[in-house]
Amino acid sequence: MTPYVGGFSAWRNRSTSGLKSPPCPDETTHGGQYIAGDLADLASMKCKVRITEREVSADETGKSLKDVCDGLGLRVLRDGTPYGFWRPQVANLQPGDFTMEIKPTTC
Repeated sequence: MTPYVGGFSAWRNRSTSGLKSPPCPDETTHGGQYIAGDLADLASMKCKVRITEREVSADETGKSLKDVCDGLGLRVLRDGTPYGFWRPQVANLQPGDFTMEIKPTTC
């Protein structure tokens, strides 16, 4: 399969491109002009925010992602499968789960 290029409108209007699922549509109110900067902040680990990943502790088992994160909980990795914050699986953390969250930094 060749990589997809062209944005959501091009995908919607495509003939047969071989894609199994569409790319995410742009749901920002400003056309996404700040997304690149936000991603650069996350990737750099030198700026305003950073992504952290850690294993769930024994006393956090059974709690939800939002209850154990100091920042904004993004997802839980369970047995190699990622579950986003909107998925019901993140409401009951299990031993061996890993959390991923965005935290503010002090730079």
